[in-house]
Amino acid sequence: EDRPSVAIIGGRRCSGYGSYAAGLFAEALSDKGVSIISGMAEGIDSAALRACLRRGHKAYAVLGSGVSYCYPAGSFDIYEAMCEGEGGVISESPPGAGPDPWRFVSRNRIIAGLCDALIVAEARKRSGTAITVEHALAYGREVYAVPHRICDALGEGSNGLIKDGAQIITEPEDLLCRFDIEEADTGAWHEKTGPSLASSEKIVYSCLDFNQKHLEEVAAVAGLSIPETIRSLQGLEKKGLAASGPAAYYRKVN
Repeated sequence: EDRPSVAIIGGRRCSGYGSYAAGLFAEALSDKGVSIISGMAEGIDSAALRACLRRGHKAYAVLGSGVSYCYPAGSFDIYEAMCEGEGGVISESPPGAGPDPWRFVSRNRIIAGLCDALIVAEARKRSGTAITVEHALAYGREVYAVPHRICDALGEGSNGLIKDGAQIITEPEDLLCRFDIEEADTGAWHEKTGPSLASSEKIVYSCLDFNQKHLEEVAAVAGLSIPETIRSLQGLEKKGLAASGPAAYYRKVN
């Protein structure tokens, strides 16, 4: 009760941009003492929780199963950390209940009820996110949406919410001022707390985007040879700053 809380939600299928946005807001807000709440689904939900935990803050997940059932299995690292005291897992279902579809629909009202404000980081036009938004509006919560590129199906729901009256959020300060919290030093996060990078890694990192780029394009922009670019990309992957996709495509993670 003595801390503001924000729910960060979105689609299970998400872009690198959406994952980044979820992590950015989770990091900045939790750094300022805001409690972060989400589901534990793949995609936006897990990206927000991981970012919060990565900063050493407690995170909270409302499950679509019982508290002793981790779903999906890919979120076990989040589940384990929260069960060990880095926040908590919450469910109205019996402890051993499985992830029945109706439980996810039902739990959305709890996410909306626990938060003071809700951020939709990225969502499709027809998404379960809309159910949580409806509950949040019914409860008098403020709803924010991260703007997305037009003609991208992954963000149609987010842009639709803005058209329907949701507040646009493009930086943590948009919400911190709502809670009368001093602004976050967003420009220095990764410079202060991120892993140290070799000079070639810095160059390659600056050439990456949250949309995938082919290895040859990255090398050309960076002005490096293919082998040197590969070594730098592998180094960035190990440090959690880049991710590889099929056919030698890479994207920025943080």
